[in-house]
Amino acid sequence: MDLALSHDSLSTIIAIIAPGYLAIQVYSAVYSKSRKDFSQLLLESVVCGLIIVSVYNGILRLAGFEPDDVLNVLYYLPLLVIAPLLGLGVSYARRWQLVRRFVRRLNLPSADSDYLRDSFRRLPPDSIVLVVLKNGEILSGTPAGFGTEANSADQKLTFNNVAWFNKSKRKDRWESHPGSLIISAGEILYMETDKPVIK
Repeated sequence: MDLALSHDSLSTIIAIIAPGYLAIQVYSAVYSKSRKDFSQLLLESVVCGLIIVSVYNGILRLAGFEPDDVLNVLYYLPLLVIAPLLGLGVSYARRWQLVRRFVRRLNLPSADSDYLRDSFRRLPPDSIVLVVLKNGEILSGTPAGFGTEANSADQKLTFNNVAWFNKSKRKDRWESHPGSLIISAGEILYMETDKPVIK
């Protein structure tokens, strides 16, 4: 049995995987998701790539063009531009209230697979969060950003309007600090919000 791939087969595989990969990378960048393992990324790239290439080929056929050479620059260049734009479009569409409700009814996972980030996105913009750290310190602030470091699953949270609780004082125990605070989620014991999370 000959397992060698022909040049045409390899070209077709690359032509399918690359658009899916680009769309997924742009989608993931918008949500600052941590890097996926290779097998998951490859599988998602193939599935997304098949959908994107199939729709693209269908549109070309409707327009009267027959896609015959998948590595032809005139065929492939528009596809490489369209794929990231689709990833960007889907990532922003997932934030629309109507789409979020529809996705929840289908019991699909949130666009943000991270529970903290998803919960904070559903807080009103002016919400204040009380944060109790594992070392016993207490602070408050408004959530301003979320993300992971490259090559790390460590979630970082950014807070604005930060105030630290000074346990040693009897009066004016909240001390405001200018600027923002970036903290690792692993340092947090628990958090409380002043307003309920919107469902």
